[in-house]
Amino acid sequence: MKNRLIKISEKRISQHCFVLVMIMIIISSCEKEEIAISAHEKGDITTVSVELEPDYRYQVFYDLESNTEVSRTLKTEWDLGFEASTNGYHVILNSSKAMQAYNSGTTNFASVTTTPTIGWTWDEPNGSMDSTAIGEWADLSSGSLVSHNMVYVIDLGYNYLGTHLGYKKLVIEGLDANGYTIRYADLNGANESTFAITKDPTYNFSFFSFSDGGKMAIIEPPKEDWDLIFTQYTHVFYDDPEPSFYLVTGVLQNRNNTLANIDTIIGFPTFTYDDVAPLLLKKSSNSIGYTWKKYDYDAGSYTIYSDKNYVIQDEQGFYYKLHFIDFYNASGEKGTPTFEYQKL
Repeated sequence: MKNRLIKISEKRISQHCFVLVMIMIIISSCEKEEIAISAHEKGDITTVSVELEPDYRYQVFYDLESNTEVSRTLKTEWDLGFEASTNGYHVILNSSKAMQAYNSGTTNFASVTTTPTIGWTWDEPNGSMDSTAIGEWADLSSGSLVSHNMVYVIDLGYNYLGTHLGYKKLVIEGLDANGYTIRYADLNGANESTFAITKDPTYNFSFFSFSDGGKMAIIEPPKEDWDLIFTQYTHVFYDDPEPSFYLVTGVLQNRNNTLANIDTIIGFPTFTYDDVAPLLLKKSSNSIGYTWKKYDYDAGSYTIYSDKNYVIQDEQGFYYKLHFIDFYNASGEKGTPTFEYQKL
């Protein structure tokens, strides 16, 4: 297997359109039962612009019901997310930095000193906890959680200037009622430390950054306070000779209770509450994703597919329709997704 080359441009994305069929097959296994809200007075059409900056440095969390940007953070503020639910134990990478992980296959922490050339893995963009790069780091067969104590090499990815951020080695030593214990160091063994990561089930994840020797970070708002995150994220393509991944810019949905899907028949102007029932809404994080735009090589700019209509069920169970109308700010700079949406 060849070393996977990280590509951080969306311009090649147009060459991979047919992979979306495969993605839809993959995410169909992530469907969730819907909790319907009965018909109610629909809202007005609202227009929103979200400023990510031309280098896509921000992650912006948005709540549809209140029409509010709940919070924003620099995408470089975290590295790992630890599942915070009572029974959760999975660990995610910060895909907005094109992070990846390598399982060394050994428990000998000191022996892992080099950067691997093959065997890297990444989190799938659909948000499935069964498809993370770190994977099943513990044995659950006995009814209690016992760490395999495998040493992982963590590629910290890139900052918003395109600078590579280096590598760490990591062992997830355990998990109890209070949280996780991890051990980490530079690959040469320097800066070794252990850290206790506490859980808070009002959030989807407890976030950790290797910066400043290691620290926790507040990234997402409480899980019931937001619906969508506007961000770069890692998208995986399987049509190359080897799977490859790219940083794309788009929209991911809250893993907690937000559902979404694309309406390919009716369209934004005429879609109504009565049209929701036949549409199968999905839990997959990238149900909206990035394909509402495409890079136009001739024009040297992005084209927006305003005819793509997305239907969303928010944290409270209300339905919305949404379509994108721009990706540029008033100064003509990219990185400002603009959309219209309406409560159904």
